[in-house]
Amino acid sequence: MKPIFPIKKSGSRAYLEPKLKDRILKPQERKNRWTILGVASSIPAFLMLSRFGLNQELWTCPFFKFTGIPCPSCGITRSLISLSQGDFKTSWEYHSFGLILTAIAMVTIPYVLTELSLNKNLCNPSLKFLISRPSQWILGIFFLSYYFYRLGMGYPDIFYEAFS
Repeated sequence: MKPIFPIKKSGSRAYLEPKLKDRILKPQERKNRWTILGVASSIPAFLMLSRFGLNQELWTCPFFKFTGIPCPSCGITRSLISLSQGDFKTSWEYHSFGLILTAIAMVTIPYVLTELSLNKNLCNPSLKFLISRPSQWILGIFFLSYYFYRLGMGYPDIFYEAFS
């Protein structure tokens, strides 16, 4: 495997020189970045729409409506609506992943936009981790663990008041 930044020696100094052909996004990578951008952009778009007139009575979970059992994502929509109104406490009570997903989107969007505009693969390990398979698995396991915790401990009263 070739290093991305080979060391070049110039006189008495050594410096890192990026290999540009290794950093250019391939067509499949560009397609993946556009998909990530579309998914991540849906959260701020929803926040803006909910700020200008969407209200919580419009959204009901079909799974909860028919079974009486909340689904893993029950409360995220209400969480995002509360977040758009600046009510962080209520947002957290509806579903803590509303805040977490918003934070991830706010970090991911500028990063992916920069990669697409430069057409280069940026090598920031901490941000790359957010869009890697292991982080998706970790987030999914954490999400399901949170769901089972909420089922076991009971959803907060604010949740049931919203659906009644």
